[in-house]
Amino acid sequence: FRLGRASLKLCHGASSGVGQPLQARFCRARPAQGSAAETRGQHFENLRPDLGEVKRVRSSSCEIPPDGSCITVRIDTLLGSGEGQGKLVVQRREGDEEVSWPVRVFGALPGELVEVQMCRSFRNYSEASLTRVLESSKDRVEPPCPVFLQCSGCQFQHLAYEAQLTWKRLYLLRQLEWLGDAEFVDALVRPVVPSPRQYGYRRKVTPHLQMPPPTGSKPRRLERSSKGWVSAASERRDLSGEDGSDWGDLALGPLGYLEQVARERTPNGHWWKRVVDVTTCPVATDAINAALPEARDHVRARRGPFSLLLRHTEHDGVTSERGRVVRENVPGIGRFFFRAGGFFQSNLSILPALVHHVVDAATAQWADGGGADDGPEVLVDAYCGVGLFSLAAGVRVRRVIGLELDKDAVRLAKRNAAAHGTQNATFLPLSAEEGLEGLAAMANPCSTSIVIDPPRAGLSDVALGALLAFGPRRITYVSCDCSTQSRDLRSITAAGYSVAKVTP
Repeated sequence: FRLGRASLKLCHGASSGVGQPLQARFCRARPAQGSAAETRGQHFENLRPDLGEVKRVRSSSCEIPPDGSCITVRIDTLLGSGEGQGKLVVQRREGDEEVSWPVRVFGALPGELVEVQMCRSFRNYSEASLTRVLESSKDRVEPPCPVFLQCSGCQFQHLAYEAQLTWKRLYLLRQLEWLGDAEFVDALVRPVVPSPRQYGYRRKVTPHLQMPPPTGSKPRRLERSSKGWVSAASERRDLSGEDGSDWGDLALGPLGYLEQVARERTPNGHWWKRVVDVTTCPVATDAINAALPEARDHVRARRGPFSLLLRHTEHDGVTSERGRVVRENVPGIGRFFFRAGGFFQSNLSILPALVHHVVDAATAQWADGGGADDGPEVLVDAYCGVGLFSLAAGVRVRRVIGLELDKDAVRLAKRNAAAHGTQNATFLPLSAEEGLEGLAAMANPCSTSIVIDPPRAGLSDVALGALLAFGPRRITYVSCDCSTQSRDLRSITAAGYSVAKVTP
């Protein structure tokens, strides 16, 4: 379970909003001060989300337990990475002052007393591995995956699903608390829409083989950086010719995902994460799990690549060919062609609900309109991919403009439009930055609604500036990372937009 997607609707003007299901009318007037904690229930009182803010105490200035030592710690918060965080009371090296030192433990939940082994200390916190739960949370469940605590593929299998949904909403509230007081923000964020399937839903997985440890002074993209750990498998090295001597051991090694915590160093001193062997994945579809053994043999026989794709569609079955065009039928929406290695939502069970929600929000009547047809005339779908949102919205507006940098995706979006019989959609092979900058020549902002569904990094400064310069009447922002969405929202609201509703 990951944080998933949050749909955010923004309207230009103080009173913009609509009265659709799952939507909340929003205006800039602030309600009376108060707390919304009562509405969250007492059952989840220990699931306090934390964004990682701590007093900036550096590890070099404190007496921190050494790596490899065993300690007990009480977990008080849950981070977006799935790590539970507790605090040790440690002394400064100089003086008698005691300070709180954060310790992050994957697999631990708020309220639990756990025994851990210290693994690595960074500048402002330490990582530790869970060895034993001494006092368990009432929300703890047995993870269905046997390698959950070792593998970095999932984050919350040990947390009951109802608690996951509650925590997700609290985490989003925390990200948006700058919008106003607690009661105001609590009214703004709708209940989390649960996935119909909690396991067996994922239709795309990319396990990889273990690469050899890095050598030399600069490891092959394996150090921890501001962007986190980067998998060496992304290099897709083919060990043939000169390097063929390494292949035998690697081909017989694990196929899966990087381990959660780095436990060893290379000869040159760099931390190294090994691959955890995944023979079956509970979040993947049954068809993908059935194909895993044969896929492993296929990789060994072909001597690569290191990163493996398994894409499952109902029409084409399971394929490992990244460039192959496959078809998927989205219930209630239609059939879509896309490249197996390209982007397409991997959870088909919740996809129809997501599409309908986004399209309803983007094409609803203007709040101040009185006529039956008083809504957007033009819908712009930035980062449109193969046209999922564009074509679903085509019957509700006069014109659709899709912006997508990937030329193959644009070609397939046009093919999908023809298959759907949609004649009012135009797909342009442009980046969001280029397309938004030139939008004024194609549409009137007063009658335009824009859907933005950017990558995890959110909007670039150029794209954000172009969006605000055009000034559409409505923005619907779909995000897979609410922290970058919140960051962009600060700039958007500063430009005069108000939030109508947020649905995680």
